[in-house]
Amino acid sequence: MKVTILGSGAEGTGLAGLLAKEAEIERLVLADCSKDALENTKKNLSLLGDTIKGKDIQYCQVDAGNIDDVAKVIRGSDVAVNAILPRFNIPIMKACIRESVNYCDLLTSPDGPGTPKEETFTAQIELDEDFKKANIIGIPYVGISGGWISLVVKNVIENFDTLDEVLIYFYEYIDTDEFLAPVIPIVVVSQWLGPPGPLSNQDGELQIVDFIGSEEEYDFPGPAGTKLVYTNSALGDIVLIPDFAGKPIRRVEAKSGNGIGKLETKDILLTALLKASIKQGYERENINIMEAMADTFLLPNEYSHLLVEGKIRDDYFTMVTEVRGYKDGEYLRHMNWSITTLEETLKHLPWCGPTVYSTVGGTPVELVLAMGRGDIAQRGVLRVADVADRQKILDAVARRGHILGEKILRGRP
Repeated sequence: MKVTILGSGAEGTGLAGLLAKEAEIERLVLADCSKDALENTKKNLSLLGDTIKGKDIQYCQVDAGNIDDVAKVIRGSDVAVNAILPRFNIPIMKACIRESVNYCDLLTSPDGPGTPKEETFTAQIELDEDFKKANIIGIPYVGISGGWISLVVKNVIENFDTLDEVLIYFYEYIDTDEFLAPVIPIVVVSQWLGPPGPLSNQDGELQIVDFIGSEEEYDFPGPAGTKLVYTNSALGDIVLIPDFAGKPIRRVEAKSGNGIGKLETKDILLTALLKASIKQGYERENINIMEAMADTFLLPNEYSHLLVEGKIRDDYFTMVTEVRGYKDGEYLRHMNWSITTLEETLKHLPWCGPTVYSTVGGTPVELVLAMGRGDIAQRGVLRVADVADRQKILDAVARRGHILGEKILRGRP
């Protein structure tokens, strides 16, 4: 099996490390616009030692927005993975059509004001017929968001007579004194501040909600406990879930929180804004405020150094889905969760944190392997929830060390 990963940041490098250890992988290509990023990936993969000895791993530079450039890099691959931002989804997909290479990515955006159409799932699904003609599969948005969430929610909603709400909650805590981003810093900032703003899908209509007003105290399972969370901006699940549910849903919403040392979500955003303001000073210039805030974080590629230096004391990531509605006249709340710990993460990827492993060490790695093996007979652009044997994928994810749980509560909260 030959796989090309476009993007050698935290998620791309993490997925490469997991795939490199799989016996079925014959060739693995890592492509990025940055030579330094590729060198960092090469260094991290070397930490896997004998587990990847003899593997054909190649590194090359690429302009992911250039279809011709991408086509050359992915030529001869069984699967191409887009591990960068949604603005590259369509160019990479078009290169896959040209080269007849299966495709998946980690992130897409819901349609909404301020979101370019080419970054949305709607734009991706419009390539369905082209993928079918090329006899290939395209599966967008396969991380823990989009991937694992879609699979568990699809299974649960089939057991409800009517649906009221589908709610998604997630939280990550890094016990460190450093101002460290667990993933690409722009993603950390934009999950609340990105366009079009915090969104709620209410009766099929996307509505912008007030960030401060969305604050909720949520009791997470596992080490997180009770935390404050806030409505997310542009999480694709709030559009995908109503699309595949087959039943009306009054409200679909995602809320999250982050902790870095003694700082909680609002403290983190304010600290980033203050650091960006101090850096700018009194200069009058046009800046992208989210990018300026993102630049104040330490990058995820510093994670391994901080681990070695003992500056990261602990880290965990928790994702919860709640499906609420009626079954046989009774109101139920069906919860599923996935908890990823630092201890478990380091068994698989000794240079990164739980957010990265929770993102790539589940549905992405299993779907890449399934596509490469030819296990998925369908063709065209599919939602993860449309994959025929979704339980097989969930069972494979369960073997990768995440703490998975489920609980059914009776009555309204």
